[in-house]
Amino acid sequence: MILYARAVCLVIFSMLMFPLSTLADPTADSSSASEVTSAAPIDRLAQYITVRKSFTGTTKDANAPATIVVETASPGSSDTAVDIGVKGKLPDFGTDPFTLNLSPAIEWHKSTLEENPVDKLSIDATLFVARFLSTFNDYIGSDLKYKIARDFVLDNNPNSIVWRIFYHTGERPGPWPGLHLKLNGEELFYYLPSIGIEHYSKLALKEQQFGQSVQLAPPVSGSFYALALNFFLNPFPATFNEQLSIIGTITQRIRFAGDPSIPKDSTLSQLSLTYFFDRSRNYGFGVDYQNGRDPDRNFVAQTRTSIGLKFQIGK
Repeated sequence: MILYARAVCLVIFSMLMFPLSTLADPTADSSSASEVTSAAPIDRLAQYITVRKSFTGTTKDANAPATIVVETASPGSSDTAVDIGVKGKLPDFGTDPFTLNLSPAIEWHKSTLEENPVDKLSIDATLFVARFLSTFNDYIGSDLKYKIARDFVLDNNPNSIVWRIFYHTGERPGPWPGLHLKLNGEELFYYLPSIGIEHYSKLALKEQQFGQSVQLAPPVSGSFYALALNFFLNPFPATFNEQLSIIGTITQRIRFAGDPSIPKDSTLSQLSLTYFFDRSRNYGFGVDYQNGRDPDRNFVAQTRTSIGLKFQIGK
C-alpha cells in the first residue's frame, strides 16, 4: 500500500510538471490553443482529485498549494523539497437533512536538506457529516480524520486522529463563518473557525547533525482541545488580476491528557503567499511561513520559511 501510494503521488507530480501546452495544435491560434490544451485536462482531473500542499483542519478549509523547492549549494550538488497532497473526490451520500462524504488522501513530504532531511508518506481518510439547518443550506459540519504515516528517515509509523466541528453559513447572507465574499465571480475573502479534539502519537524526533543522529524531542502521546481559524484572502484583485492569494491557519491547542513533556498550551501559525502565473490559479510562485509547535514535529517550537514553485488542482 505504501509503495502504491508513493507511485500515485509521483504520477500526479509528473503530470503537473510537464507543460500540457506542448500538446497544442501548432496550426491553431496560440492564445486559444493554450487555453484549450492547458485548462481542459486540468479541469477534467479536478473532477476527481484535489492537489494541495497538505490537508489539515476541516474539509472546508482553504489549503496552501503544493510546493517544490530546489536549492543549489555548490557545483554538482543541490537540495530538493517537495510537499504534495492528493485527495480523492467521492460522491456524497445520506438522507435529508444529513449529508455524508468519505474522502481518502495521500501526502508525500520529501526534503534532501542535510540539516533537516524529511521523507514521509501518509494515508488518511476523513468522514464528513453535515446537518443542514435551513433553506439557506447553512449547516453544522463535523470531520473525523484518521491518519497513518511512514517516516522513512526516522524509521517509524506515527499516527493521529482528529475530530473537528464547525458552523458553515451556506447561502445565508451576512458575515457568518464560511463567508465567501466575491467580486465579479472571483473569491476575495473566506474564513472558517472550528473547534475539536485531537490525539497524536509520535515516536522520538531525531535529526542528523555533523553526521550523527541527535534526538530533538522524546516520543510523545497526547490529547488536545483545539481551536482553529482558517482564512483565504485575495488582496489587490485589480492590481494583480486576482492572481495573488494569502492562505492562513492559526491553531490553538490545549492538552488535557497525555505526556506532561508536551506544553499545556501551544499555538501554530501557518501562512502561504502565492502569486499565480495563470488566471486559473494552477501554477505560481510564493512563500510559506510557519511558526509555533507543530504536532508533526513532536511539538518542538520552530520557525520555518520556504520559497518555491507552487501548483494546485481543484477547489
